[in-house]
Formats: sequence, structure tokens, C-alpha cells
Amino acid sequence: MDRENKILDEAQLQGENEENVPAPLGESDTNQLPLPDDALAENSSEESTVKPEEMFPSSLEDEEDFFDEDDGLFTDEEIAAFSKKESAKLPPFKNHTNADAEDAEALTPSAENVKKALSFSERVRAAFDIVEMFVFAMAFVLIAMAFCFRHSVVDGGSMENTLLDGEHLIISDLFYTPKQGDIVVVQDLSKKDLHPELSKPIVKRVIATEGQTVMIMPSGDVYVDGELLDEDYVYIDVSEYHYKELSLVVPEDSVFLMGDHRNVSLDSRSSAGAFSEDAILGKVILRFAPLDRFGRVS
Repeated sequence: MDRENKILDEAQLQGENEENVPAPLGESDTNQLPLPDDALAENSSEESTVKPEEMFPSSLEDEEDFFDEDDGLFTDEEIAAFSKKESAKLPPFKNHTNADAEDAEALTPSAENVKKALSFSERVRAAFDIVEMFVFAMAFVLIAMAFCFRHSVVDGGSMENTLLDGEHLIISDLFYTPKQGDIVVVQDLSKKDLHPELSKPIVKRVIATEGQTVMIMPSGDVYVDGELLDEDYVYIDVSEYHYKELSLVVPEDSVFLMGDHRNVSLDSRSSAGAFSEDAILGKVILRFAPLDRFGRVS
């Protein structure tokens, strides 16, 4: 028992001695060695003497001093020759402001081309405006002719010299009420048995309206309700012609019609008598052909 205890004590003592033995110095351990206070102070004083601004040149002038002029690597002639050679390889300098202006001018159409384009556009627009105006005018005329106006052609010489054979007229029956002195176009199919010409559209002048009394003297004078009419429009080509005396009262809703050329006019003086107002196609508004006689008709 004593021997065992002695062996244990020796083993414990040997372990303590191994722990106390210093390890061999390595590279990492050398950096961790403590330095004397004097060494730290000396290093500190050396670092504090170098100012940060002295490490780099503060201007181009200092730059020349910063590098060693007498390094002996290249001479001034060699540096100049190298710079000239390298500059020859570079593309020529281009003024970007002028270049941009030239490019913009090349892309921008010339004033002459712009003027031509605008002129062509204006001509096209003017042509379209004319066509549009013409189409609207034709549409208006067609609508007006369909609902408000009609076209009629003078057939014969019964209205000379107020209207001549073949002249083109515009007539209208819109809100029309017959009045004495109006020139109208009438077509009364009920009188076709009396004379074939009466069934066609004929142009005559209103002499009297319903209820009025008409008297025609052998001299050719016409009285309406006892008053002599001033008929400066009447045309008589035979001075010896005498009218047949006539006196009548115009029936209701009827008109008494006569032609201005009294010698040849087939009108209410004949057996046809008065014409119904319903037979009136319209009042003559305008003579539009021939152009030399264009204008209103009265």
C-alpha cells in the first residue's frame, strides 16, 4: 500500500514538472514578446514626426519634386518622341458642339423643303376644302329641290317677253298662297279633255284670285273688281287684234290666269276658265338659264 502511494506521488510530481517546462520559441510567439517601454516611446516619436500631407504632393509643382528627376530611365528627347508617336495614333479632335450642330442640320429638312412640303399640304387642303364645299352645296341643292324647290322649263312663247321659250326656272310652293301678279307654273289634268296643252305644266300670270270679279274689254283693258290693271308686261304683236269681252267671278280656291303674250296664250279666257289652286306647282322664283338672263322673275 505504501508502495502504491509512492508511485502515485512520483507520477503527479512528474506531471507538474512537465507543465512548468517552457515551450520552444516560434515565429508567432516572437511577435508577442513584450517590448521595453523605451522602444515603444522611440517608435511613437518617429511616427509622429511624419505629417500626412508630406506623403503626397499638394500641387503640380510639388509633383515635380516628388519624383526623382535624375532617375536616369528616359531622357527628355525620348519622352517627347514617344508622346508625339502616341498622339499620332489618336483620332483627330472633334468639336462636339459643332459636330452636334452639323448632325442636327443634316437631320433637319432644309427651309426650302419645308416650304415645298407646306405649300403642297396647303394646296391639298385647299383642294379638299373646295371639293367639300361643292359636295355640301350639291347636297343642299338636292335637298332643297326635293322638299322646297322644283325645276321647270318654259314651253312656248305665251309669256313673251317676260319669259322666253326654253328658259329654265326655279319654282317653289313652300307656304305659298296665290297673289295677283305672281307668275306660276300650273298643271290641271282635269282640263286635258278641253285642250291637250292644258294637261301639261304651263307658265301663266295670276290676274285675280277667288272671289274677285274679272272684266276684259274689247280694247284689251283688264279690270279686277272695277279697277284697271296697269299691265306694262303685256306683249301684243298684232296691233289690230281685239279681245273678246268677258266678265266673271273667280270661284273659290281658284285663280284666273293669263299669259303676257295675249295673242297666242291659251289661258282662263278660253273654255278652260279658272284653274284650281291645287293645280299650282309653284311660284316662279328664279330664272337660272340662260346665264345672260339669270335673275329674279317678276
